[in-house]
Amino acid sequence: MDWDVTIRARLARAPVTGNPVVGRRIFVNALKRFLTLGWVGDICFFLVSEDWQTLALREIPSSDFNPDTFLFIVGAQKAGTTWLYRNLRQTQFVHFRENETHYWDVVRQPFSDWDRQGRAGSTAKTNLMKRILRLAGKSATEIAEYVESRRYQGKYSGHPYHHEAYKSYLAKGHRGQPVICDSTPSYALCSQRTFAEMNGMHPSTKFIFIMRDPVHRMWSGVRHRFRYRLRAADDEGYVARAFLEALEDPFHPDRRRSDYAATLRNLYGAVPRDRVLCLFFESLFSQATMDRICEFIGIPKAPIDRGVVNEGVTPTIGLDEQLHREALDVFAETYDYCFREFGERVPDAWNAPGTSGRR
Repeated sequence: MDWDVTIRARLARAPVTGNPVVGRRIFVNALKRFLTLGWVGDICFFLVSEDWQTLALREIPSSDFNPDTFLFIVGAQKAGTTWLYRNLRQTQFVHFRENETHYWDVVRQPFSDWDRQGRAGSTAKTNLMKRILRLAGKSATEIAEYVESRRYQGKYSGHPYHHEAYKSYLAKGHRGQPVICDSTPSYALCSQRTFAEMNGMHPSTKFIFIMRDPVHRMWSGVRHRFRYRLRAADDEGYVARAFLEALEDPFHPDRRRSDYAATLRNLYGAVPRDRVLCLFFESLFSQATMDRICEFIGIPKAPIDRGVVNEGVTPTIGLDEQLHREALDVFAETYDYCFREFGERVPDAWNAPGTSGRR
């Protein structure tokens, strides 16, 4: 029996076997156990390359976070934020680390998937060690890219009130674009205190908030939540039940995401109004709106891509008329607030018969 298979088996506390497939599995498990030694695992990773000393492993300091404008796109969900992300990214004047960073909604209320903060380090280390064998013999550039991505998975690892790791994470790949943007629709659920903290991240912080007819947005959001199930079968009754359950619960995230009055009160209570641009989904996909966005964030005007993104699933499933009326009653205050706040800017598509607050 091969002696190294025996040693690996002991390391993994697994039965000894001469089977090469099982032997490889034992070896991987042993590496995972070795990973508990922390940075020793990273040292092991560096050694798999002959020219490991050439790797650029410097973490970007937060002092490199120096855009002219720090932009937040804070929602709403299913209101065109992905389309806007793609159009701003292609201008070459706005830097995104990724679409939907999910930082402020994790480290602050509503604490969505709060355990990501604890999972980030261990998951990254495990993935690192899983790839050691595959990366062995690769070029220094390929290994450097992977090691760099490993380091920047730690956006939640910094001090919860300093946000240095978050800023370093966003600055990764920044090439001097005048705007750095974090686009995460879930930020619409953040509190006034959190918006104030976000506003204090940079001397020129700006916010974009896109609204869609509250009922239609919520219906689209519920369908999106069950999109994988709906791809298998158009179960209208299932979606309708989920919609009704969310509608009856004032604390349900699907309902709260359509409560634009609450979002804007929190936002306006923390951020000067001239730093908040409110838009409407129904009039978003036009060159005039894109020009307005570019002017707001201080970049040259750019042509738009009219392609559809995240159109959703089962577009043939419509909202039941009775449910629609109930939803209009639930969101009556939101409709009233928007018409008082924005007047003629509210799209005509919001003027469904029987809705409170109509012009």
